[in-house]
Amino acid sequence: GISRDELCITTKVTVENFSPERFMPSVEQSLRDLRLDRVDILLLHWPTPGGDIKLSLELLQEAQERGFASTIGVSNYTAAMMRQAKQITGVPLVTNQVEFHPL
Repeated sequence: GISRDELCITTKVTVENFSPERFMPSVEQSLRDLRLDRVDILLLHWPTPGGDIKLSLELLQEAQERGFASTIGVSNYTAAMMRQAKQITGVPLVTNQVEFHPL
């Protein structure tokens, strides 16, 4: 079989869970579903509707600080959002996973 250290496991938090009451329970449920203590990458699934990305990024960073993720990133952020995210977070975002449909 494949050992855990040969895998890069990623999960996402959906926009519906971008509140202080729902964010960490959502991450904890994902970890239970995956039967893991942490993931390699935790992503925000989409930018926050309305464009205010500060709270979701702070919650994402908190999840990393709690040990739920080794690294953090985002999905579908514009270049301007990436610049703003860099100013908000004290840690690097390892990826911006962008939706792409070649066909």
